[in-house]
Amino acid sequence: MKRILLFLFFAVAAVQLHAQLLTWSPSFPTDNGSITITLDATRGNKALQGFAGSVYLHTGVITSNSTSQSDWKYVQGTWGTATAPQATSGGTNIWTFTIPNIRTFYNVPAGEQILRISILFRNQAGSIVQRNIDGSDMYIPIYTA
Repeated sequence: MKRILLFLFFAVAAVQLHAQLLTWSPSFPTDNGSITITLDATRGNKALQGFAGSVYLHTGVITSNSTSQSDWKYVQGTWGTATAPQATSGGTNIWTFTIPNIRTFYNVPAGEQILRISILFRNQAGSIVQRNIDGSDMYIPIYTA
């Protein structure tokens, strides 16, 4: 019985690891490193599933100066415009974006710790927004080097 339960646990865990809304590389990004973020629009709230237009990011960071876990700092781009960072299509329902240097991209001062990247993917108008399945924002942890 223990073997069956153990097998089921690992089988479910493997499916969950494979079926993620966001993936990123490297697995443990640091504040002065680069990161490539990939969105699978068939996951989460699926708002961008089947969407064929341009996809933009609404992104900022949670830092040591944030007043809460949802207090985005150094937000890039303006909501509802094409001046926001633009994602690249990686094929049907896949969108990617690369940040060459996290600290530089968000313009975070050297003394402030970056804890997480906050991110949403959206259409130009901001009327279609890819989020977690529960409607919450998506976050990527940032590690100290």
